[in-house]
Amino acid sequence: MRENNLLMISWDPSAASEPTNSAVRGEVRTRLQAYGKHLGNLHMITYTPDEETYAERVLSKNVFVHPTRCSRLSFLITAYRIGRNLLTAKGADIITCQDPLFCGLVGYLLGKRFGIPVVMDVHGDFIDNPYWLAELWRYRVYNLLAKFLIRRADAVRVDSSKIEEQMYRQFGRTKDSVFRVPVFADTSRFGQGDGVEIREKYHDYDFIVLFVGRMVESKNIPNLLDAVPSVLEQHPRTLFLLVGSGPLKDEWELRARKNGLGDNVVFTDHVPDVAPFFDACDLFVMPTNYEGRAIVLVEALASGKPVVSTDVSGARDTIMEGKSGHIVPIKDPLALAEAINNLLEDPERMRAMGMFGREDILRTQDLDANAERVVDIYRTLAARCKNVSNTD
Repeated sequence: MRENNLLMISWDPSAASEPTNSAVRGEVRTRLQAYGKHLGNLHMITYTPDEETYAERVLSKNVFVHPTRCSRLSFLITAYRIGRNLLTAKGADIITCQDPLFCGLVGYLLGKRFGIPVVMDVHGDFIDNPYWLAELWRYRVYNLLAKFLIRRADAVRVDSSKIEEQMYRQFGRTKDSVFRVPVFADTSRFGQGDGVEIREKYHDYDFIVLFVGRMVESKNIPNLLDAVPSVLEQHPRTLFLLVGSGPLKDEWELRARKNGLGDNVVFTDHVPDVAPFFDACDLFVMPTNYEGRAIVLVEALASGKPVVSTDVSGARDTIMEGKSGHIVPIKDPLALAEAINNLLEDPERMRAMGMFGREDILRTQDLDANAERVVDIYRTLAARCKNVSNTD
């Protein structure tokens, strides 16, 4: 059977970066190589800034990365041009798009021009999400674009049951055009017991509650800060360790100090390796308004830590309520505090939940099985579209 050729449109520049750049995780490259084992050829066009560190990469004998090296504004034109040239010279059986926004628009236009089926990845609960729409005016335009493209895609790939249900309910998609594949993350670096130095640094505290992520509005750190006082009433020797950088970091750090939380809330900058922080903490918390691919939950569970998360995309598929953590309503600091206290009040049970969560999540993190399942989606769609074309 002839293997399918795939054109991928992406917004992640990491695959086109220097392979020796230690600040860039190799998960994307590894995943592309795994896809390549089941494909004829895989060509990935990805947005990158116009910098020399981003270049054409050959990841394996049949996996190629093509950076756009352009501004965000010119991505549509540049990516379309690269894609047009690739399809003219080499062809493809399927076009897959990392999002139903700019990547999706490029893929849709190329698919229309060359008569190739298009798969849209829909990761995260942002469509018609009031929290997302309220952040920036242009998100309302993006929202309309996403709905336009999802309705016209030949298939969509989602990573959570919440988004899968939205595809059926809101968009009226048929079950044979929606494919759900769980979040995959490289968990090999987690649960290695390398958080000793961090634990020693904060030895004055009985517990460490960890957050890792970008300091942007969607992460809703104020939700967590509002929960802190209720936790400290019951567990005063608890440290909330917030790891990450972003435009709102200084504002939120000032808010914590003004609210008298300075001794119990510590903000750090972005770190190249978060694994030691996961190892050092007692539990992980995700207070967000909405999420894309909730990989950080997978990493926390793989580290053997229970998690408390708001009810965002991916939470219900990753956390076993009451067994590996708790899921709470969005923007409800009292519920968030109650869930954290529930774990901290019984350290032995908390550790047991962490071990259960690690065993449970590692069963889902098989790279080859994940890659084969994803490629099966493309293979099924290509065969279906070919049969329709032959019938016509």
